Amino acid sequence: MKARLINIISALGNFFFYFNKKSMPPANVKKIMIMSLYFRGDVLFCTASIRMLKRIYPDAEIDVLVKSRSAEILEGNPDVNRLIVFNDIKTADYNDCDEIRAKEKLLLIKNIRNESYDLCIDLTGKYSTALIALFGGFKYSFGLNYNGFGFCYSKFIDSNTQNTKGHLADKYLNAVKEGLNINDNKWTELTDDLYGKCFINISDRELNDAEKVLDSLNIDPDRPLICIQTTAGWRAKEWDEKNYSALLENFRLSGYSYILIGSHKDKEKNHRILDELPGEQRKYFLSLPLKINAAVISLSDLFIGSDSVGLHLAGAVNTPSIGLFGPTNPSFSNPPGDIHRIIYKQLDCSAADNSQYCTRDAGKSCMTLDCLKNIDAAEVMKNAEFLLNKSFQRKGVTA
Repeated sequence: MKARLINIISALGNFFFYFNKKSMPPANVKKIMIMSLYFRGDVLFCTASIRMLKRIYPDAEIDVLVKSRSAEILEGNPDVNRLIVFNDIKTADYNDCDEIRAKEKLLLIKNIRNESYDLCIDLTGKYSTALIALFGGFKYSFGLNYNGFGFCYSKFIDSNTQNTKGHLADKYLNAVKEGLNINDNKWTELTDDLYGKCFINISDRELNDAEKVLDSLNIDPDRPLICIQTTAGWRAKEWDEKNYSALLENFRLSGYSYILIGSHKDKEKNHRILDELPGEQRKYFLSLPLKINAAVISLSDLFIGSDSVGLHLAGAVNTPSIGLFGPTNPSFSNPPGDIHRIIYKQLDCSAADNSQYCTRDAGKSCMTLDCLKNIDAAEVMKNAEFLLNKSFQRKGVTA
């Protein structure tokens, strides 16, 4: 039924808005607006596309429409001119705005029209973002769309990012390639060092703040430091608390230092995990701003976590990582490279190779979560020892 409705919307839209179609962007692009309104990890996956656009249009101003929950990812990014923060729009089925708020949306469109943008790129792909592309006064627009509203763009990028193989960051790059009609040879020159990459700018102040936090905990700089994020976007992606406690006990007995990171909402869970260990451990949970967390990860020797923003940040700052995957497909989001390892127990209900999520609504309707239960602390410990030894060999010391 949903697919039929999408097809009807698409057919009617293409009939009435055929005049909106264009094959090429304007020759002189000076102002660009990108829409990326999902969660922090998704915005991080857009950073390679932003960098590539700056290479194509070095003199252009690039503004990005984001939600406040993700804005910090792009703060200080040298490729971004301005962040347009707007929360009154629904782009996800959880932790999101459910109110219509038409007045706020109309004001946003008015403000966008006043900017006279040359180019709009929609990497969100909802009906609401498509309507912004249609009525925002852009000279040229292109974008992904999952709701049948592809007719709203000058050029619709017909790509189902959730059901085609490949890393999400690369799919966003490929959408830009198609939207700008760039030939293969030029594209290779532009993006050879960008595929699978994410970028975040950590300032000296943020790095210094992270160092002060670690110093206050008396973290021994001669011991391996492991940073862990125990939470994720939804509970089905999270490894069991008792497994984390067992893993931390192994680290403690091996002489490794560890810290747990998360938001204030994660405090209770992390305290339960730490309370299973002897001594006063709660101080090792850090609730810090995202950029400080990124700096802490960059100062760590290893990151461990589920499919979460922490894991993606580890990839962005080149910290070795272990990704614990269950209801999501690691090939869609795990950092590339041999310093990043995944632990993934595929079951009959696991995601197909070309699907981002498992057959149980990304785990949200699963009663057992056996995929994550089948990951034990001993296996994670073994992978941690391997990566730490490899990392410290590069540094010329022994873990």
